[in-house]
This record gives sequence, C-alpha cells and structure tokens, in this order.
Amino acid sequence: MFFRAVFGRRAAFLALGLFFFATTLAIAGGKSQPETGLSKADALIQEKNYSEAIRLLAEFARMEPENFDPIQNRLRDIMSLMNNYTAVANILLDMVVDNPENLESILTLSRQLAAMNAARREDTEQFIANIEEVARFTVNRRELERILREGGEQLSQKQYLAALRTYQSGFELYQEQMYRAGYGEEVNSRTMNSLGRIDDFIVSASAMITFFEEQAASVLSLRGGIQDAAALLSTYGGVSPYLDELIQTKDDVTQTMRYFEEQTEVTEAAEVKNEGRFFFPMAAVFIQGRTSEAIREGILGAIDAIWNIAAVPLEQRFMDVAGDYFSRTLDLINREEFNYALSMLETSSNFDKFPLELLEKQTAFDTPDDAAENVLEYTVSSEHIRQFLHFNGLEEINGFLSSACNEGLRYADTRAGATAENIPAAWSAGRISVKAAVSRELELRHDYETYIAAIDVILDELSIEANERFNAVPDSSLDGARTDTTFFTAAENTLRALRDKFSQAVINTASEQYTIANGDLNRELSRLEELLARDRSMLDGVPLKLADGTEITAFYPREAAELSMEINSGLETQIETARQLLDDYQNESGAIAASRSIAELSAEARTITSRISNLQIRNNDIRGLALARVSRAEELLNEGRQLFQTARSALARASFDEAQDLAYRSVSRYEDSLAIQESETLRNEITLSITPLIAEIVQLRYEAVVREVRSLVNNARERYFDGRFDQAEETLVRAEERWASISAEPDSEVAYWLTLTRGALFMRGGRTIPVTAPLYPEMSQLLSGARRNYEEGVRLLNNNRREDGLQMFAAAIQKTQEVRLLFPVNQDAGILELRIEQVRDPAVFNQNFAQRFQSAVNGARRGNVEAFADLQDLAQINPDYPGIRAAVVQAEISMGIRPAPPDPRRLARSNELAAAAQRMFAANVRSQYPLVLENVNEALRLNPNNALAMQVKDRVQVAMGSASAVDSQTEQEYMRAVRELQNGNNLLALSIVQRLLQRPENRDSVRLNELRRRIESSM
Repeated sequence: MFFRAVFGRRAAFLALGLFFFATTLAIAGGKSQPETGLSKADALIQEKNYSEAIRLLAEFARMEPENFDPIQNRLRDIMSLMNNYTAVANILLDMVVDNPENLESILTLSRQLAAMNAARREDTEQFIANIEEVARFTVNRRELERILREGGEQLSQKQYLAALRTYQSGFELYQEQMYRAGYGEEVNSRTMNSLGRIDDFIVSASAMITFFEEQAASVLSLRGGIQDAAALLSTYGGVSPYLDELIQTKDDVTQTMRYFEEQTEVTEAAEVKNEGRFFFPMAAVFIQGRTSEAIREGILGAIDAIWNIAAVPLEQRFMDVAGDYFSRTLDLINREEFNYALSMLETSSNFDKFPLELLEKQTAFDTPDDAAENVLEYTVSSEHIRQFLHFNGLEEINGFLSSACNEGLRYADTRAGATAENIPAAWSAGRISVKAAVSRELELRHDYETYIAAIDVILDELSIEANERFNAVPDSSLDGARTDTTFFTAAENTLRALRDKFSQAVINTASEQYTIANGDLNRELSRLEELLARDRSMLDGVPLKLADGTEITAFYPREAAELSMEINSGLETQIETARQLLDDYQNESGAIAASRSIAELSAEARTITSRISNLQIRNNDIRGLALARVSRAEELLNEGRQLFQTARSALARASFDEAQDLAYRSVSRYEDSLAIQESETLRNEITLSITPLIAEIVQLRYEAVVREVRSLVNNARERYFDGRFDQAEETLVRAEERWASISAEPDSEVAYWLTLTRGALFMRGGRTIPVTAPLYPEMSQLLSGARRNYEEGVRLLNNNRREDGLQMFAAAIQKTQEVRLLFPVNQDAGILELRIEQVRDPAVFNQNFAQRFQSAVNGARRGNVEAFADLQDLAQINPDYPGIRAAVVQAEISMGIRPAPPDPRRLARSNELAAAAQRMFAANVRSQYPLVLENVNEALRLNPNNALAMQVKDRVQVAMGSASAVDSQTEQEYMRAVRELQNGNNLLALSIVQRLLQRPENRDSVRLNELRRRIESSM
C-alpha cells in the first residue's frame, strides 16, 4: 500500500502540501501578544517570517479595522513573496518527478528555497530531505518499470531464462537499505534464504527449460491419434518428476512473495520512514508482476510459462488421443463392431488415468495463487475445469458405452441367427407355414424390443450424469465448461443411433412379419385372380382350333358360371383373413406404426383387401353375366332351330331369297349362340343339317339370279334403243344389285350398258333442268323471262324499233347467261341465244354457221361436252343443214351414248370368241371357267347382240356359282369379303379370302380365286 501511495507525481505534491500544512499549524499554534502599530509586522516580514506576520496582521485588523488599508498593503507584499517561494518549490517538485537523476539541480533548488524561508530552517531541511528521498524512489521506480517491461518482452519472446534473470536483478533495489534498516536478524535471515532459493532455481532453470522444450517438440510432432498413445505416455513419464519439482518451486516462490507483502503491510502500519521499507513491495512485484497486465509477469509468470512449455502440449495431445479413442469407439459402435469397441474402451480407460493425473498436477501447480473449484467432488483449478470435464466425462461415458456394447453383442447374435434362419425365404420356399413364420417374427421382435429397453435405461442414466456434471460446474466457469458436454451429446447420439438400429430391426422384423402375412394373402389372392382371369377369359373368349383347322375365339359362359362359384368360396375365406390383418396393423403403435415400410405394407394390405372386395364384385358380375349369356345362348339356339324349319318350307315353295335369308338367319342364330357358348355338339348339328340345306339354296338361287339378270339386261337394251334412258338405267341398276347378291365381281355386260345409259342420261341431264332440281323455279323463271324478252324483241324489230328490240335481246341474253352459269349446256338457253343471233343479224349468223358447225363436230369427236351440246343446238336451229344429222349420230357414238354400227370384223371376232368359249366350257375344266367368262364378255363387247355368247355366259356363271356354294360358313365369309372390298377395306377383305382358301375344299374355288385376284389388283 505504501508503494502505491508514494508512486507518482501526485504523491510528491501531497508530501509538499503536508509539509506546508504542518508548518502553518505550528505557527498558528503560537501565543504571541498583540502589539500596537505595524512596526512588529514589518520586522517579521523583514525576517521572512511570513506566517507570523500574517497572523499578527490578522489580529491587528480585528482590533483596528479602521487601519485596513495599510494592513491590506502589507498582506499583498507577503503574498507576492510567497508566490515566488511557491514557484521555486514547483520547479523543484517537477525536477524530482521528471528528472530525479539530476541530483545537483535538485540540491541547488533546495538551497534557494531554504534561503527564502530562513526563519524555519529546520522545516526546510526536513522538506529537502524528503525531496531527496522522493527523487531516489522515482529513479528506482523507473528501474522497476524497465525491469518489468523488459521481462515481459522476454516472456512474450519465450526467453524464459533471460526473463528470470531480469526479474532477479530487481531484488538489488533497496536491498542494501533494507538490511541496514534494522528490521532484525529474523527478517534479514528469512529474506536472504528466500532470495537464495530463487537464485538456485534460476541456476537450474536452464536445463529444465531445454528438457521441456525438447519434450514439447517431441509431443507436438505426434499426430494426436491413438497410435501415439504409447509415445505420449513415455514422454509424460519423463516430464512428470520435473513437473512435481516445478510445483514445489512455484509454491516456495509464492510463499516468498506473500512474506514480502506481509512485511510491506507491517512497515506501513508502523509508519516506518526509512528507505529500506521500499524493498518489500518492489521485491513482491518482481515475483508476481503487475496484475493489470494481459500476460502474467514476474518470476511466477516465468515459472508458469516454463510449466506450459511441457504441460500444454501434453494436455492438448492427451485430449487429442483421448478424443481419438472416443471417436473411434463411437465409429466401431456405429459399424456394429462391438467386440472391438469393448477392447477400445478398456484401452481408453487405462489411458485416461494419465491425463487426469496431469490435471491433478496442474491443480496443485495453480492452487497457490489461483482459485480452485470443487467439481464433482474433485478439486480442480478454475482454468482447467474444461479439461477436467473432458477426461472425467470420457471416463464416465466409457462405462455407459461398455454396457451398450454388451447389448449390441446380444443384438448382433440375435440378428445373425435370424439371418441364418431367413424366415421369409423359408416361408417363400414352403418349408414353413405362414402361421409359423409370423410367430417366429414376433419372437424376434420381442428380443429386439428388450435390447431397446436396455439402451433406453443407459440413455436415461447418461442424461442424468450429463445434467449432474453440467449443474456441478461453478457459475464462474460454466461458459467455458459447457463445450465438454458435447462428449455426452456425441455418446448420446451414438447410443440413439444404436437404438435406432435396434428399432429398425424391430421395424424390419415387423416388416418381414407383415410382408409374409401380406404375401400369403396376396399369393392366395393371385391364385383366385388367376382363376377369375380364366373365368373372365371364358367369357372374353379363348383361341380354339376347329376340326377343319379354322382358328376361332370360343366362349364358355356355362363353365364360367360354375368356376365363379368356386372362386366365391375362396374369397369369403380371404376377406376374413384380410380384416384380421388390418386389425393387427391398426393395433400397432410407436415407431412401428410411424415407420414408412409398415405404412406401405399397411397400405398394401388395404389394397389387397380392396382387391379382394373388388374381386368379389367382379366375380359376382362375371357369374351374373355368365348366367345371362347362358340364357341368351339357349334363346338364340331355339330361334335358330325354328328358322331352319321355316327355311326348309320356303325352299319347298321355290322362294329362294326367302329360303336363303332364313337359312342364313338360322345359321346366324346358331353362330350367335356359339359365339356366346361354344359347343361341339351344336357345330356338328350345323354341319349335318344346315350346311346341306344352304348349299342347295345357294345353287338354286344362283341359277335364278343368272336368269333374272339376263332378263333385266335384255329389257334394258330395248328401253335404251327406245330412248328411255332413265328406265333403262333403273332396270340395269336392279340387275347390278341382283348380280351383286351372288358375286363380288361386277358383270361386265351390265357395266357396259350402264355406261352407255348413264352417258346418255348425263348428256340429257345437262341439257334440261329436271323439275326435282333445287333451282328449278329460279331457272324456269329466268328462261321464261328470256323467251318473253326474245318475243318482245322480235316484235319491236318487226315494228322498226331496232334499238328497243336489241335492248330486249340483250336482256334475254343476260338471263340465259345466268342460267348457263349453273347449267352450261342447257338446251333452252343455248337454242334461244342462237335464235337471238339469227334474228339480230341473219347474214352474219349464216356466214358463221359453217365455222361453228365444224368446231362443234371437232370438239364432240374429242369428247367435249360443250361442243356436243353446241352441235345439238345447231341441229335444232338448222336441221336441214347438209350432214348435220349424220354428224350428231357420229358425235353420240364418240361421246359413248350410242353403240357403234355393226362392224363385220367385230362381228366375226365376237362369233369366234363365243364358239371358243363354248368349247372350253364343254370340256368342264373348272380352272378354265374364268377364261371362258373372259372370252364371252369380250364377245359381247364386240357384239352386244351375240346370242351364243349370252347363252354360254349364263351357263358358265351358274357353274361358277354352284362350284363355290360349298357350305354356309364359306358363303357367308365370301359375302363378307365382298362387302369389305366394297367399303374399301382391302386388307381385311384379302385376309378373309386367304383364310377361306387355306381350307382344302376351297383351294380350287373359282369365285374365291377370282375375288382374290380382284382385291390384289385394287391394292
């Protein structure tokens, strides 16, 4: 405390102030008698006894206030003199504080100050002595500061031995004065012994520092993993004795410092004034350093630094290795290598004893001057609570981890047994029943849940331990220690991960259990679904190859109805099993219920249950549909048999169309019945009963159609030549339709006459506007108006009103042109326009008539419809024009609406072809029938009136038709192919024909081969 009181300039000023205060008190305490007048005051001022003069003047002023002015003048003189004294004193104090080494200047100023206060020389001499003491103290104080600064710099530069020697040099300050101060032999002896022990330590510190630095370098070169544990413990073993020695040294030095502090307090309490008293506070500072500095100073700071050379790297590497043991143990547990983890824990526990021992030494080292805390019933240095918790926590955690590893070994054994047993595979292979498999999975689940419970106990104990440790840490160290609870967190996370594995094993076992249960349910459901699919296929149709090689789709609703009864019985059992399984899922809780796999399996079970329900619905639907189809098949069969009997009756009446229609309808009903319910018996009935009847009907009908078509063609020819084109077309269309009812190949003769007739109709149709035409009223009105304009124009011309007449002609032409926009070759419009031209300018009309006639003839020869119409109109206007009638006839031949006149060569060729065809037909070679038909058609083209050709054609067509009427099915398929060809479905038509030709009995069918040729030519 004294050291701090006298430290600095403020202390010097305080000492000077106390001096003047004491002097003033001494003067004020005098009892001099008041004198009259001012002469005594003047004498005191002359003697420089300013204090006594001030006292006297003050008393005089009180007694004689009327003399205040001379009193005030004398006080002003005194203050001026005292101000000079104060100025010199301030200079002296500044010199003592700022430049205490300049003792000569300090003495000069002291003498000057003494001369200014001669009346109190003894006080002045004491003040000067104090000033000299302060000057020496300031010099030593600056030396103290230098030593502390230099020692601190050496510590920061790790020059520990140099720092010790620097601090040691400070003990010389005031040491001599202290020994001379007379504190007694005991104080001198203890001080000397204490300083001697410090000297001895400093002498030995060099070797210790070198050894510590070598060991620290060796420790720092280690990587900090468990592979360095042996080397680290070896280094620690070598360093440990020196650490003990350093602990003792620090304790001795600390005791010395405390002794010096005690002596400082003693001297201050006794108000000792000798300079020796300064030794103790300064020596204590050299030992402890300045407490306000960021780094520790003094000899104790150097000792701490030397300790840290070895202790800090050891402590850090101990933490690294212990942490590596810990992390590797956790890794082994995470990888389920529990035996290795237990071995690692044992090794780690043996290792952790040495870091704790080092911490005990650290606490012993820190305890003399640093606070220690009681943590978990251990005394721990405040600065090393974190490290203590680190190692102590690892030691505690190891026990928990060991218990967890034992549970892990039990879990691994159980899991290995379950893996070897492979319950799902055994169930899947049929080695165990579903009931046994589910029971075994439940046993495994119970075992895993036991292990989970054990881990939960360990986690609870671990949490309690972590909380106790956390709460046991003093508040002052709490923030620094909290980080070490991360070891507990890491261990807890690992144990929770292990628990999660156990939980996952429970979930996996439950998944296997439910997978088996679902699988068994699904397996049976799949079997029933297969039955239902087969049941459905009986309704949807299955491929069937008939006795003749034909492949069809067969349906079996009667058999499907029977199978659906069997399926329904199985479904009732499965729906009950499925409901029980869903109850099991519903009763699950915790992690199992929350797990994704169980949720998926539960959803799958619900899906299976839904599938069972849907299967029941579908099965019931199939059964209902099957029964309905059975009923419908029987109904159709009965209808077919009735139609068959009716067809026989119609044939007996020679009603071929009716008989064929009834027979086909009968077959259709039979086939409709077969299309619903396949029956070999029913097919035999068709073959033996209906097919012969259809063949007979087809033959007789074919002959009748051929005769009918011949009659219709002859009738149409007559109407054509009579000019009744529309009646001829109607008759030919009917002939075409009748022929199409028995053949897919158009009759060329019918086609020839249709072409002529329709050409004639087309020419006529463009010339006139039928009443049925949509624009007939409008066109008729225009033509009527045009004729009226024409007649009015003629009248006006006859009345010599040519301009008015021409205007009427123009109006008429405008109307005919409107008609010709829609009907370009209209006869009425064309003839009216010619008449207008003829009346308007007869000379020009006659002059251009020959040119127009020749142009129309040339155009008609080229097939131009407008030219042909012009020729007909010209013939109407001028029927007597030379050659015009013959030209019209030739134009009709050119336009294809009139047969050409007989040509002897064409007639001869026609007769030749007809005779050849007759000979070929008489040979009765079926394969030649198409050639026979081709020849007679060519003969009729050359001569439409060739009677022999007509006769041979009818006979060969009847023969070709009868040859193709093999059976009803072939006939129906043939007609279907014809319809598909007519609808443009060429590929489908060809497919039907090729399938029919694959049958041996149809390979030589003329009609089928001819139809195939026709289809292929159109593709």
